[in-house]
Amino acid sequence: MYTLFAFLYFCAFYFFTKSIHEKKNIYWIFFSILYALCLYTHYMAILGILPFFIYAIFQKERLKNSIQCIFSLFGIFFLYYPWLTTFFAHFNKDKNGLYWIPEANIQSFAKTFFVFFFGLKSGVSGISQIQDYFFFSNNILSIFLIALHIIAFVIFFSRIKKFALTSSFFIFSYIAVFAVFAISKLKSLHIYNDRYLIIFAPFAIIFLWRILYKNMNKKIFFSIISAYILFLSFAKIPIQEKTYHGIAQYIISGDTQNSAIVITDANNFVIAKYYLGEKNEQRLKIFNKDNPSYDFASWVVINNSERILKENEIPQGSIILSSDKNFLSELSSPEKTKRFGDMYLTIFSP
Repeated sequence: MYTLFAFLYFCAFYFFTKSIHEKKNIYWIFFSILYALCLYTHYMAILGILPFFIYAIFQKERLKNSIQCIFSLFGIFFLYYPWLTTFFAHFNKDKNGLYWIPEANIQSFAKTFFVFFFGLKSGVSGISQIQDYFFFSNNILSIFLIALHIIAFVIFFSRIKKFALTSSFFIFSYIAVFAVFAISKLKSLHIYNDRYLIIFAPFAIIFLWRILYKNMNKKIFFSIISAYILFLSFAKIPIQEKTYHGIAQYIISGDTQNSAIVITDANNFVIAKYYLGEKNEQRLKIFNKDNPSYDFASWVVINNSERILKENEIPQGSIILSSDKNFLSELSSPEKTKRFGDMYLTIFSP
């Protein structure tokens, strides 16, 4: 979803700049269609419209550009209108929001650009994202990235009139991210900055390397690029585990095909629901052991499933799946507990 979002957003940017500079209505139409698709892909596109207006204001014929932007917004609204009812239904239902994510701050602002250039550390089993780097700490990578940005910003702001084309990439990366973070701070929003803001990553990367390429000795520039590629080549990308495949196979083919399946946390419940499929959906129950009474108001997949609020309500003979081995040891004997990667499965026998 996020990759598609970034692709559509970049295409919308392309037709937007074409429409500004070549004054052809067909480009405005393409822009409206593509940005409507951005909205259908992710609601973050609502904030992503900001840099388009900022860019239009700094161009010649700003009044005419602003009027065309407004007409494009009407076109986008018209194309998105069929989904508005669903959008507001989800928006009003999710009162808590992404409460577990810290509010925007200077650290998360800086982390966003680190993610743009060096990737996201997942820390999630079975997901092939960067976990760490061989030989290089985050401090070394951060110093390298900060040094490049200082050089690029000094060059850019000292010769800003020379970089008319490059300034668009600056607006759609650094200015855009700053604007979103400012709004997030003012409104106390909680957002996945390393996911939602990925639409601005291509612009930041193009801006940085274009500035350095145009204003550096080519040998120095290619040395820096080589160092950057070297850093990336030492990224630790874990092999995707088949933890849930094994669990699903055991549950489906075992002697407990009619037993209830109790999951002890929300994330693993959602994953189990995916892997076990519709045939086993009625067997799935959630006992959120760390906070049994927590209101999962925004988790539709949990609200539609049976919940267990007390430990003594867990059915005898049910299959319990948890990442907490100690918790399972209180519910069943060790010989009945099986390990699948970082997950443990047991048969409840009090």
